[in-house]
Amino acid sequence: MFVIEKKLEELGITLPAPLGPSPLAEHVVARQSGELLFIGGVGPIKNNMPSITGRLVRDMKHEDGYAAARQSALNLLSVIKNELGDLDRVAEFVRLVGYVASDDDFYDQHMILNGASHLLNEVFGEKGSHVCTAVGVNVLPFNVPVILDAVVRVTPQKEVTA
Repeated sequence: MFVIEKKLEELGITLPAPLGPSPLAEHVVARQSGELLFIGGVGPIKNNMPSITGRLVRDMKHEDGYAAARQSALNLLSVIKNELGDLDRVAEFVRLVGYVASDDDFYDQHMILNGASHLLNEVFGEKGSHVCTAVGVNVLPFNVPVILDAVVRVTPQKEVTA
């Protein structure tokens, strides 16, 4: 079994089905350029529907936002696996950008994104460590509270190491 998939199993984590292309969008979810994989616009989606909706803190508590970021990160991993075929090809997470739909007087966007960051660090260890930018926005598509973008450095298939 692959190392990262074994780690997911040990943690009791099952990845959701990969997100497919949206019929409403004119872009792809991921694009590899050289050793970098760019992933954009990943939110808390389950069964092709938003699993959590609303804004912080008007419609939900911090814990709900944290859960939305974590679910978004699970979807991010699913996209990566779908693109690369193997999560062990992740050499490192370089950058994570999170957009958090929040009220004008909400200032804890970075705490919400910890839901994603904690998951990446838990699963990938040091490879999961990344720079992170948290941006508060008024609204997001489909009324989701969080959307993630990421840049991941990947290894060629022949260089995968445990």
